[in-house]
Amino acid sequence: LKIGAMLYLEATNDDWAVTSDVLYMKLGQDVTPGTFITSGDLEMKQLAWEVAGLKRITPWLDAGVGGRLVSLNVGLDLQTPNEQRSGSASKTWFDPILIVRSNHLIKDKWIAQLRMDAGGIGIGSDFTWQLQANVGYRFSPLFQTTIGYRYIGIDYDKGDGVDRFLYDIDTYGFVVRFGFNF
Repeated sequence: LKIGAMLYLEATNDDWAVTSDVLYMKLGQDVTPGTFITSGDLEMKQLAWEVAGLKRITPWLDAGVGGRLVSLNVGLDLQTPNEQRSGSASKTWFDPILIVRSNHLIKDKWIAQLRMDAGGIGIGSDFTWQLQANVGYRFSPLFQTTIGYRYIGIDYDKGDGVDRFLYDIDTYGFVVRFGFNF
């Protein structure tokens, strides 16, 4: 991971929520030199933007629909004893998703959150899913922080032969979030 950033925005009332979630990652890897390759590097940039609408079902459960736009750019540079070779590819697609989530504010200070989604179903990717779990503390009506874990899986496989684009990746890790409520 060379750089990563997330920005989440949400507008809510007692019954509805509209959300926007942006995720950006820049990944890179040096190529291990060998007999035929003397040096090289691989770089990938991923931008995902999700927009969703959720309805409050019970005081602790929301359900809704949304969509996730995923854009990938991959570049490869290799140096052989005789020449330098480069290649790149890019792909953008849209995945519809179904979402369920639970948000709890315990004694007006402690926060517990769980969110799951699934989709793709061949419209964009073959299958995509996400799981997020967070716990945190609300310092005031304006400011809160949470720590959690986020796991996103994407299985995209389209095309044949030299036109095939395969992206079957699971991205996961710990997340620290700072929230402002107004």
